[in-house]
Amino acid sequence: MRLLALSHVLLLGLAILGCSGEEPGLNPSVTPEGGKSGASSAQTDQADKTKSQAKPPSSGHADLKTRQVVQMELMGQEDTKANLGYGNCQWLEPLDAPKEKLIQEPVYKSNKPIYYAAHYGDAKDNIYTFVLDESGGPGKGYDLFYIDLNNDNRLDAKNESFKIGVSSPSDGVRKNLSESVRIRLMVTAGGVTAPYYVSLSAFKYKDDKRPIENIHANLRNSSYYGGEAVFQGKTRKIAIADLNSNGLFNDVEQGLFHGDRFFIDLGDDDKPQNEKSSMESFPYGGYTRIAGNWYTIIASPDGSQVKISPAKPPLGKVVAQPRIAKAQLLSKDQELNLEFVKNIDSGVVGTYKIQNVLLLAENESSERGGLSGVFADNAPQLTIRLDQTTALLAGGPLEVQVQYVPKDADGTIEFSINITGIGGEKYTWRQKTPATPKAGFEIVDESGKQIASETFEFG
Repeated sequence: MRLLALSHVLLLGLAILGCSGEEPGLNPSVTPEGGKSGASSAQTDQADKTKSQAKPPSSGHADLKTRQVVQMELMGQEDTKANLGYGNCQWLEPLDAPKEKLIQEPVYKSNKPIYYAAHYGDAKDNIYTFVLDESGGPGKGYDLFYIDLNNDNRLDAKNESFKIGVSSPSDGVRKNLSESVRIRLMVTAGGVTAPYYVSLSAFKYKDDKRPIENIHANLRNSSYYGGEAVFQGKTRKIAIADLNSNGLFNDVEQGLFHGDRFFIDLGDDDKPQNEKSSMESFPYGGYTRIAGNWYTIIASPDGSQVKISPAKPPLGKVVAQPRIAKAQLLSKDQELNLEFVKNIDSGVVGTYKIQNVLLLAENESSERGGLSGVFADNAPQLTIRLDQTTALLAGGPLEVQVQYVPKDADGTIEFSINITGIGGEKYTWRQKTPATPKAGFEIVDESGKQIASETFEFG
């Protein structure tokens, strides 16, 4: 049996782990600090007293020949969906008791209130207690959250309570999100206490690891910081986003949604003013390559300040097979996204875990598709050395194993295809567009003569 052409779509670094994810996209037109948050007036007054020390965005008017210090402004207070996508969240497991000692609790109506613990910021006490109660009494349904918004270990029944709908698994993600409540926490990071907006939703859930259905919760779409900086001679909108949703804005990215991201609008300067901006995102780390140039981007832990400087990092070269178009490498200090031109690209010196690669078919472009090859955690590491060239072990020849089992009495055969590269990477097969050629097979006899051929229906 011989396999015909395969075309695929690349998903680089998308690891979701509990929360459904979408590629993050920022809407820089959201209102600054001071918009409605859905919180009580007392909560708003309290937050205003200790709100972020951020100043209006400023950057100067010179290009990036020297360091820019940008005072960032809190964004994303009102929008519960569009700012960051749905991948940014904390998943909260139900608990029988609080994880910290509480000084004050309300009188619960339920015989069994459900406790949750969220973690934000870097203060010694960074646990935020959430409690779900039944406002109508036992058996009437969980519908009221008490939340320690300012992390003082007190639950104020008047100013820290929120009505909420609990969805079921059959309701789906969209209804779950539509019933979310936008809340404002006060989070301490790097010694600064500032507002931190997040959308709270609750839902019934069970799976193989949690066989008994219970009410879980998650906190999605946290606020982010925006400002302006000069790139390529133009003042451009920038943002820093807490994509791992832990209240800190300076975590090195270890794969998408496992760290933080820097955003910049590098779009067409001649576009109409009323046209929505398109923000490109870059993993937060030691060095950042933007439009072919290297920079150091240093965010304060609370996100209110970003320092941007041109950089000359120590570099080496990585060479790959001709059809390897991209590779994602991870270290504790740096994420590298390599794009190979004539089989070679430069990377910051260091030792990296190879996360994944994009392998193209003959005459195929990376925009159209490709095979996404993922490496195991115990795969050999790749070391980039100063002014030296290192070979990336990935790609062909590929080992293709076709497994098939009878599916039903009508004679349907179910095929599965396992594709392994020379570096041990496992390739997945996905169709990107209806125009992508379908995969197929040929059946040949011992002499190589074709007996039959057919294409697979996708899925």
